[in-house]
Amino acid sequence: MNDPDLATAAASVAHELRGDLGVIRNCAWLVRRGAGLPPQADEWLRTIEARVAAAQGLVRDLGDLAHPPAIEPRDVALAPILRDAADLVALELTGVAGVEVRTDCPSDLRARLDPEAASRAVRNLVRNAVQALAARGGGIVATAARDCGDLVLAVADDGPGLPPDLPDPFRPFATGRKDGTGLGLAIVRAIVEAHGGRVEAGSAPGGGAAFVLRFPGAASGCREGT
Repeated sequence: MNDPDLATAAASVAHELRGDLGVIRNCAWLVRRGAGLPPQADEWLRTIEARVAAAQGLVRDLGDLAHPPAIEPRDVALAPILRDAADLVALELTGVAGVEVRTDCPSDLRARLDPEAASRAVRNLVRNAVQALAARGGGIVATAARDCGDLVLAVADDGPGLPPDLPDPFRPFATGRKDGTGLGLAIVRAIVEAHGGRVEAGSAPGGGAAFVLRFPGAASGCREGT
């Protein structure tokens, strides 16, 4: 996050909310342990816990934008990172019908990256695509490839594409959805730039959205044509 005032505001909001959300979640847990609750109380508590978990994720994102975590690159295989990221998002797809997530990555592709940060970037992109497809269904593919020493990660979908009035989807709080926070893609850019890379957003061949992350010099084993 390059704007110091925005970073300070994000850090302050995250600090204030973190404690309050913890208290709410603990109170919900204590109520659940009690006896004599009406039958609908369990549903109410599940709703409280789900919304608190979502809000805690937002607080975490605000904190990361204000103070990006240190990147610790190491040599890692890319196929498991993409697969695990897609699997984690797939667990969130309960209630979202008709959305399929798949990955495409050479089994021997390795790169020097922070594996958790890279996984989070892919998860954010896949989650963003899922949200774009939630109302209509469709397909999402996360890919990784060499480009003569560079690593290129991409997530594309066959949804409606990016809104024409959203010139920089990676800007903090920029979102084309009423229920979006505009932080997921900003986190992606922070992660990629911390690795010395860059991000691009455009249209997929099928007309949906495509997000490309390029990490210069990260990929190993460059071969001609790869």
